[in-house]
Amino acid sequence: MRRFNGPTLDVGALTGWDDVRIFLAVATSPSFSVAAHLLGTTPSTITRRIAIIERRAHINLFRRQATGIELTEAGTALVAVAREMADAAGRFQEQLMRLTDDVHGTIRISAPEGFANYLLPQFVTKLKERYPNLTIRIVTHRGASIEISDHADLFLIGTSSADGVLNDRDLISRPVGRHRFTPYAHRDYVRQTNASAAGEHVFDLTRCDLIQHSEYEYFSSFVKWNNLIRESGKSGSLIVVDSTTGIIQMLRESGGISLLPTYSRHLRPELVPVATSFPAQSFGLFVVAAKERYQNKAVQTAFDFLVNIFNDRPSWFGGTAETDAMTTREAALAS
Repeated sequence: MRRFNGPTLDVGALTGWDDVRIFLAVATSPSFSVAAHLLGTTPSTITRRIAIIERRAHINLFRRQATGIELTEAGTALVAVAREMADAAGRFQEQLMRLTDDVHGTIRISAPEGFANYLLPQFVTKLKERYPNLTIRIVTHRGASIEISDHADLFLIGTSSADGVLNDRDLISRPVGRHRFTPYAHRDYVRQTNASAAGEHVFDLTRCDLIQHSEYEYFSSFVKWNNLIRESGKSGSLIVVDSTTGIIQMLRESGGISLLPTYSRHLRPELVPVATSFPAQSFGLFVVAAKERYQNKAVQTAFDFLVNIFNDRPSWFGGTAETDAMTTREAALAS
């Protein structure tokens, strides 16, 4: 029988869900301070708990650097398992709430126009299937950022800077992934330009007809795309619309190329990501509620349900600095 002569691992001390919850919060946050905010505690507490976990496991899970923290190879290997446990804990909570009391009432969910019209209805349908006595209203907000107000109970917010969302003590916020964008076109447009959707040829966007959403210019994460748009506007090869519906309609008419979420091919199979040397554009996604509203059981249930739906789609809303740095040619080939 093989014997292990290394340090003794205190397994019993590491099996608690609280340890896993703390590890996952730190692993998905840029700093201990952000993780502490998400968990409603202090950075010193988070730092101390991670140190205890590492000491008991005899392994380093994080590297501390001047610019923040990053996972070690060992820590990276644990993230997927921790996410599975978080998903299971979320499902346990949902099931418990269904068994203990009926969830009912009216909740209003606010989301950017594109999300509200094309993706959120799928999520809301699943929410209604799980909680049939809920009445759900979808409202839209426009622009890159909004002020949390009384016009909705839950907000889906996209932002390149998480500080305002995470540091507001009056808000409950959860990061749920990254919203990544890449150039899309209709299959017929690709054929007409004699370029392959599989990436055999690379589009030069400066020579293509481009379609711009009027609100993209407000997103600081889209600076490279907006610079390209401004150059295209000088040559006249530009169409500007004020809705995602307008973009999709123009693409269907083979009107050119536009920036759409990377998961768009799953919703609109006739649209395909085109291969270019253009870098992917992205910003962070958050589910947010005012703490006062979050005390309502229906709001809390819908909040947790939406967070779990996003977490169940890592291929849509996952992403790291490495995937964001991929060119859209690489993204098209990977798809």
